[in-house]
Amino acid sequence: MSTLLQDLRFALRSFVRAPRFSVPAILALALGIGATSATLSVVRGVMLEPLPYRDPARIVTIWETNPGRNIRRNVIAQSNFVAWRERTRSFENLGMVGPARLSLVIGNTPEEVEGMFASSDVFTILGVKPAIGRAYTSNEDVLGNDRVIVVSHDFWQTKFGGRADLVGTTIRANGVPRTVVGVMPEGFTLVGQKASFLVPYGWDIERLRSAQGRGTSSGIARLRDGVTVEQASAEMRNLMVERQQETPRLNTGWSAVLVPVHEQMVESIRPALLILTGAVLLVLLVACVNVANLLLARSTVRQLELGIRAALGAKRKRLLAPLLSGRLALGAAGGVAGLALAFALHRGLLALVANRIPVPRLEQVALDLPMLAATMAIALLTGVLFGFVPAILTTSSIDETLRDGGRHGGSRKSRRVLSALVVAEVALSLVLLAGAGLLIRSFIRLQSIDPGFRSEGVLTARVQTAGVRYQAPGARGAFYNDVLARISALPGVEQAAGVTFLPMGRGLGMRTGYWRSDRPQPAPGEGSSADIRPITPGFFKTMGIQVVAGRDFTAADQTESPRVTIVSETAARRVFPGEDPIGRRIDVFIGDPGPPYEIVGVVKDIKMASLDVDAFPIVYLPHTQLALGLMTLVVR
Repeated sequence: MSTLLQDLRFALRSFVRAPRFSVPAILALALGIGATSATLSVVRGVMLEPLPYRDPARIVTIWETNPGRNIRRNVIAQSNFVAWRERTRSFENLGMVGPARLSLVIGNTPEEVEGMFASSDVFTILGVKPAIGRAYTSNEDVLGNDRVIVVSHDFWQTKFGGRADLVGTTIRANGVPRTVVGVMPEGFTLVGQKASFLVPYGWDIERLRSAQGRGTSSGIARLRDGVTVEQASAEMRNLMVERQQETPRLNTGWSAVLVPVHEQMVESIRPALLILTGAVLLVLLVACVNVANLLLARSTVRQLELGIRAALGAKRKRLLAPLLSGRLALGAAGGVAGLALAFALHRGLLALVANRIPVPRLEQVALDLPMLAATMAIALLTGVLFGFVPAILTTSSIDETLRDGGRHGGSRKSRRVLSALVVAEVALSLVLLAGAGLLIRSFIRLQSIDPGFRSEGVLTARVQTAGVRYQAPGARGAFYNDVLARISALPGVEQAAGVTFLPMGRGLGMRTGYWRSDRPQPAPGEGSSADIRPITPGFFKTMGIQVVAGRDFTAADQTESPRVTIVSETAARRVFPGEDPIGRRIDVFIGDPGPPYEIVGVVKDIKMASLDVDAFPIVYLPHTQLALGLMTLVVR
């Protein structure tokens, strides 16, 4: 032990005496180890940490799929959900979840808050109970008994100051009083999604059974003990075949797909994390090769000293000991510096990602004791492993050094290894540079794609009208018209308008079938579908979307006026190929058998969901003729 301590002290003195060697070596190791540690902490927290649910391997999410329309996962039809609950035997519990936005009045201030609709089965499926209070029951799922709410721990702390008597109090949500019955545990997420609150659907089963469309929800279920995902998937596919025969208009071409909950949470972020992990491991490898190169070059200086010690009777084992001790000390120094860098990178990554990229389970990412231990183990391992070869080469060429009279420059074997290390370092660096170049080129190509609208100088604000206050026909339209008129009168405002679902915005939209009115409705599973976007007059001008034919909506397009629509170029080509669509009529399957819509304008295509996919058909409707409770204001 005393010999080891002596060797370590000698190594530390050597580092101090040779800062031009030790500082670059420690910095190279710190960069590689710090980046690796920070990245692995994210991978561990997001992908490897066990889910905070009871027996999560038995939990699956349920989506509908339509391969013929290239729809991989879609929200589920409400009537299908009822049939699944009544007929499936593979599930211990089956529930439904979907996004919810409520206008909550906290104190005297209304605030729109994002949460989730969740049936009462969800608490049992996940095996999670509120930390305070209780979960709502199946009786409270039903319309008329549903005026309850469970809030998140974070919402309880930030909006209510963590007051102990919150459970049992009443808050107004969309103008309706709801009783707070519980507070969820700290860090709770619903299948990776943070939710400030959970509320029951308030459903009427008979209305769900006869519903003709698809809502905004997905299914979630717990498999029975002994039932595999493959067995449950087969049962669901067979059931959807039955549903196609029972309701062909709704279900032709549709099936169901089950996704394990862990896969659902991490699959979207997994490719990016794997690429990032590969990149930082390459950086670590380059750093290690660089340090090995420095060690080998430095070892040639000590070959004469080691040769003299060997001539005086020192054994090779004793000659290797101080060299490997020095490598160990170098790895430890690099590890300490790498830890400091890892903490900085960790905080920077979390701050950068938190509100920009939807990374699931981000709250699980931490540089805790296991990660710190792993970091130091990586540091010591790299220091010894990549210092071992130079040490062996140095001690194996002592005789050659003595024969050459102690001239520096190293043995022929050392020079060959040194050259090989240089080649390896350059090759690895080129791989990193090539990857960075491809990433930059992809980014430049994305930047050059025209989305079809101009977002520069545009501010947005989402507004939701409480249902009980704006139930009268035309009430919502009048409200938005008044708000936009007042905003347009503000100094500096050039134009203001509204749209239900913002291009490139988060969340779900509306998509349904449409067809030309002068022809029969297409058979189930055939025909075209389009995104439906209720808008206010002036939306196209505000967003810089070009009107290529016809006109914009006007104040004359009211609820009682003849139905009108403006379609995108792709939507027009789908149903009127080679024809002028202005003045023609289309039917839109929105659930009402009302009169058709007359096309009064055609606008340029826009990228509604993503820059890397082709423009999808869009049918724009006057907000007064399809009044929804949600509107995003756009102000230029």
